[in-house]
Amino acid sequence: MRAEEEARLPEEARLQAELEAEAAAKQAYWEAQENLPGDEAKIVPDLPSNAEALATENASKSSPLPKIIAGATVVVVLGALGAMLL
Repeated sequence: MRAEEEARLPEEARLQAELEAEAAAKQAYWEAQENLPGDEAKIVPDLPSNAEALATENASKSSPLPKIIAGATVVVVLGALGAMLL
């Protein structure tokens, strides 16, 4: 289990970096929107003030490990059923 956890850490770090980069890009977009002339309307509403906290919270909840384990379990069960039928 320790090896799986160590293998998962770089992937989580990559995902976190992507989320942070996306949040920075959104922030830069909104800062650029502030420089628009007053008569130009913004296309979409402002980001919530806690958008970065929400992105971090969602990143910690969306680990791909449970999906991988479930998929592997299905493959093993289907393989065992197939072997019994042959």
